[in-house]
Amino acid sequence: MDTVATMRADNASLRKIQSKLVQWELKENPLAPLSATQSDFINRLTDLANGSIPAGSVPSAEGKEHTADEELPASLEKFKQSACVIDSTQNFLSWYNSIDAEILEHFDDVHLEYYEQLRSRTAECDQMLQEIDVSLDSLRQLTQEFNFVSEKTSSLHQASESLLQDQTRLSDTGDEIKKRLKYFTQAENISQRLHNPTFSVSNDTFVDILNTIDDCIEYMRVNPAFSEASAYAVKYRTCLAKATQMMKTYVFGILANATAQVLAPKGPGVPRSLEALDQPKIGDPTADAAFVLFYGKFQASSPRVKRITGLIEDRLDRSPDYEQLLGELHQNYLTQRATVRNNTLRKRDIITNIGNLK
Repeated sequence: MDTVATMRADNASLRKIQSKLVQWELKENPLAPLSATQSDFINRLTDLANGSIPAGSVPSAEGKEHTADEELPASLEKFKQSACVIDSTQNFLSWYNSIDAEILEHFDDVHLEYYEQLRSRTAECDQMLQEIDVSLDSLRQLTQEFNFVSEKTSSLHQASESLLQDQTRLSDTGDEIKKRLKYFTQAENISQRLHNPTFSVSNDTFVDILNTIDDCIEYMRVNPAFSEASAYAVKYRTCLAKATQMMKTYVFGILANATAQVLAPKGPGVPRSLEALDQPKIGDPTADAAFVLFYGKFQASSPRVKRITGLIEDRLDRSPDYEQLLGELHQNYLTQRATVRNNTLRKRDIITNIGNLK
């Protein structure tokens, strides 16, 4: 009875297992669906077990055959070398599980290798990103430093332009100050030159000094509000008085010298008295020489006198001192000519009286 019950139980279990096995590969909702590779591999194992394929060659998944010299998978190599025979479902399932584990173990090798490559590339990209971040930080720092230097350069440029403008303005101001100060700084120099005993009216620089004195006096008159303008105006008027006195003395000396030469002639062939003019005779060389003596002396001195009187006449509208000086020179000229004339008349009267007495 026990043996029958055990057999029934085994048969029931076997039917249940067979039912489960049938349900593994159902087209709809299989319990353990196999991939195409797994199904193909099982079919090749079935053919190998049935003897349809020679033991020396096993077709691979790519349609190529493995020769006897080629290395087989560990499970197949173990099955080949094993003396056991799969004679039960339990043995098949154990062997199948080992094959499936081995397949699963090596199925992802390519993907794991690719995954390792991806991890390596990811690490390289991370390192590259870090280097890029460092480079960007360096670029940002350089940009900040460049902007800082650019701002400083712009500030320096603006400061330089401002300094150049200030320098130009100060230079213009200095030139203007020098231009104004020259009217104040020349007083002492002009005074020293006018009081120099060797300086003469005939000197070429006398005209420039006279022009400077006139300009300075006019500047002081136009700008009376300047500091010490009145004091310097007095100084320049003093210089003008000295210059006019020098011109007066110079012209008076020329006229006096000409008069003296007429009144007391020297040299051979020159008449020693005015008698030749009092009794002129036609063709008498003595009379001609006397005429040249009287009028030629003044004519010879006229260029020097005209030079001074021309300077004075050009400045009559600048100062009344020039008008007064010109009047004095005219008066002196007339005085000198009157002296010659009076002397001539007096000698004529003397000669006439002597003739009457005879």
